[in-house]
Amino acid sequence: GTITQALVEQRSPVVTARLVEIVRTGSPDGRLNAAKALSASPDVDRASAILGELFRSAQGELRRVALVGIARLGGAENEKVISTALSAGNAEAIKLSLEALATAHATSFAPKVLTLAASPRDAAPYVDEILAYYRACPEVVDKSHVLALVHLAGEVNVSSENRGRVLELLPRFSD
Repeated sequence: GTITQALVEQRSPVVTARLVEIVRTGSPDGRLNAAKALSASPDVDRASAILGELFRSAQGELRRVALVGIARLGGAENEKVISTALSAGNAEAIKLSLEALATAHATSFAPKVLTLAASPRDAAPYVDEILAYYRACPEVVDKSHVLALVHLAGEVNVSSENRGRVLELLPRFSD
């Protein structure tokens, strides 16, 4: 809440060191709030390393928050973490990655999302997350993304409910 927001706005190396300590040894709520605050750390390398560690070891909401932080911080190493998670073939990691990219408004990942979306059979289980990404980052959508969505809507493995969601979203991207 408010305290987490204040810590995010503090952006101090001293605060970063304390947040790292809380992420490692704090209460469940403390760890979650510290991970959220690390996503705005001025010490990108240190925060990225801690969030990467957390993503690999944590479960549930803490793992999700770590991945959102990784997406927010950006940079080559963090892009590798997300790219690996996206291509891992692990459904949970792929869903988490897409959610994190949408939450972090990570437009630089549009080509990776397109690669997934453009393979309708592979993308079918992730329609909700792909659509959430495009709603969060509409500026990345060009003709190739629209075509991928059209093909996704025609994929036999996409439920009629999700097909409807894809078709409802498409008009937002017409010129």
